Amino acid sequence: MRQLKTYDELVRAISVPGGVIVKFSAQWCGPCRQIKPIFEDLSRKVPTVAFYEVDVDEAQEMTEKVGISTMPTFLVFQNGKQIDGFLGASTDKLFHAITKLTR
Repeated sequence: MRQLKTYDELVRAISVPGGVIVKFSAQWCGPCRQIKPIFEDLSRKVPTVAFYEVDVDEAQEMTEKVGISTMPTFLVFQNGKQIDGFLGASTDKLFHAITKLTR
């Protein structure tokens, strides 16, 4: 899992062929800390999906440009297009998003 810090990095990351999940979070966010180990574990177990994380406090310009206001927020992309997204630390929604990308 890689950390994205700029909007240009985000654009490059989501423009690759295949599936991409980007998690927007903050260190002070309790639900973000709760789902972090699950997200990291999935990034190792599902090599066909690219997993990225954005710290909203370190990447405020990108966060504003994308319109993120709730943490955690997950955005799901396939072949450069956003196909899903959800708010909150829901493992069910995360597993569902990965299933969409790995069909």
